[in-house]
Amino acid sequence: DIFIASGNGDSFATRLVYDETEAIGVGLASLVHVLNPARIILGGGLSLSIRSLMPDILASFHRNAKAGFETVEIVPAELGAHSCLYGAAAIALNPSLANQTTGTA
Repeated sequence: DIFIASGNGDSFATRLVYDETEAIGVGLASLVHVLNPARIILGGGLSLSIRSLMPDILASFHRNAKAGFETVEIVPAELGAHSCLYGAAAIALNPSLANQTTGTA
């Protein structure tokens, strides 16, 4: 696992993790500039390591977010790696949730 290797001091793995956290921060800043959300919840497969990655992701986000956009709350998903599946199941069981979460009619 790349995160274990990075934690064990592997310089190549550490660079890969840094590059990914930088890319995530840049991507989040771009999304915030377009969508202007109040909160971003990070989940999925990244959730297993998200707590240790959050400081670098947030640092990248703050370096790249334009003034006025840096106040968005960015938090890890409380349901962990399966949060996306729980959300999909909730929408499948109650389709009206899709309209509330995506803003579609």
